[in-house]
Amino acid sequence: MSAKLVVMKQISLIALVFLLQQSNFAVAQKPVVEQLKKTPNNSTPKVLTQKDKKALQEEVLDTFFGRLHVEKDPAKALVLTRAIWRTWAKSGSDTADLLLQRSQKAMRAGKTYVSISILSLVVEQYPEFAEAWNKRATAYFILQNYQKSKEDIQEVLKLEPRHFGALAGLGMIYQAEGNEKKALQVFRRALAINPHLKDVKQAIKLISGKIEKDI
Repeated sequence: MSAKLVVMKQISLIALVFLLQQSNFAVAQKPVVEQLKKTPNNSTPKVLTQKDKKALQEEVLDTFFGRLHVEKDPAKALVLTRAIWRTWAKSGSDTADLLLQRSQKAMRAGKTYVSISILSLVVEQYPEFAEAWNKRATAYFILQNYQKSKEDIQEVLKLEPRHFGALAGLGMIYQAEGNEKKALQVFRRALAINPHLKDVKQAIKLISGKIEKDI
């Protein structure tokens, strides 16, 4: 890629963020890892590197997943599940978080192609932001472009192997393609990570019943 093209894409990204800010779209809250920082009074805050932020975020996720596996109360499990989703939605960059939120607003408004355009900028500039890949996979799924959706899901799972949402989405794709055996395998992987996924449990029960009838 030429240097000129890289610069043009960066300018496009900056311009998009400026327009979003001008439309009074709220900037995402600071990442969970930044909220964890504690500095003594009257001292200079330590600047965390992206690597530091990622490590702290992984520690937070490890705690949430550990509690999720032993939690018996459905209400508390739901709180933990939502906390995991919120953590995934924080990239460590206000710009990327803002664009992710804007893409979701576009998707909810039925502007799926606009959402994909925004998310494509995000994954290009922030390729380690797993949730941006996941949201674009969802957009492609809505358009029934299952191949591209699966490609994005693979990127998600490389970055975050415990992403039960991406696995559940992959199972839905296999279902849509008529490959119920693969769908069952993937749904079971998702449930092993998060045992509180009601829709996945129902899908497993349904597919298992069909397969047994065929046998």
